[in-house]
Amino acid sequence: MLSEKQQENLFGKMQKAKKKWLAFIAISFLSQDLKAAYQIMLQERFSRLNL
Repeated sequence: MLSEKQQENLFGKMQKAKKKWLAFIAISFLSQDLKAAYQIMLQERFSRLNL
């Protein structure tokens, strides 16, 4: 189990990386359908975490 401080640190790093993750998906060699699916999945996961 992560302490509250560890969770805050981890979620902060994830929030900072979010734009980069979306950009990497956008420039990947995946098909447009898969790119869209991954971007939607990532957004949904961030929403679940309130990020």
